[in-house]
Amino acid sequence: MSAVYRSILLATPGRLAGAVIAAVAADAALAWRLGATPALPAYLVFGAAATAVSVTDLAARRVPNRVTGPLYGPGVGLLAVASAASGQWWPLG
Repeated sequence: MSAVYRSILLATPGRLAGAVIAAVAADAALAWRLGATPALPAYLVFGAAATAVSVTDLAARRVPNRVTGPLYGPGVGLLAVASAASGQWWPLG
């Protein structure tokens, strides 16, 4: 994480605590809604990343490519594993 984004996220202890609470709440809501499905890990990664992107966007008015770019590979990988586990490949099509 670059110094600019680190300084934005860590500008105040309240902002960092709020981001952590929001990420935990988003992941808890996703886990409650989806249950124990094979796709849950992919959605949890997305929920945590979306929270970090939202905090940075609200503070700096820009979306950090350093957060969004590296998530394409793991996101596709986790969704492929979920499709293989459930035997339904059509959602990836």
